Amino acid sequence: MRDTKALVSILFCIIVISINCVKAQNNLTLKFNDGSEVSCLLTTLNKIIFSDSNIVFNYTDASSNSYLIFSLRKITFKSYSAVPEVIKNEKSIIVYPSPATDFILLKNAPDEILNISIIKLDGVMVISKKIFSNKTPIDISSLTSGLYLLKVNNTTLKFNKL
Repeated sequence: MRDTKALVSILFCIIVISINCVKAQNNLTLKFNDGSEVSCLLTTLNKIIFSDSNIVFNYTDASSNSYLIFSLRKITFKSYSAVPEVIKNEKSIIVYPSPATDFILLKNAPDEILNISIIKLDGVMVISKKIFSNKTPIDISSLTSGLYLLKVNNTTLKFNKL
């Protein structure tokens, strides 16, 4: 029972905090009961997995680290304000409509070939493709309902699928 309660609490914190931080370059910091800390850039993470009483971080370079959930005191996300995202017209990219059912569109995206990825909150990439215009609809009809991250080149956005 204690394991389940701790796991649910940690997962909830990660989801809530990550939703609020998806637009910036972010850092994940694990603080342990013994006072030590471990940090990594979220862009280096491929997937976070809860396995038994462990939290496992799979990185984009195919390495991984595993930590005992009960040794964790705190998980924090920090944004770097010194790393601005530069867009030609200095307007932020917007994904709409959100919530959406069948497709999403981009507003203020650069008029060039765009690499897009749609990622579930558990870190699994469900769609990855190139689109040739910011006016091209992105088909999301095959996705299940929920909150998703949309990566457009080096910008990360969020949207809801109904």
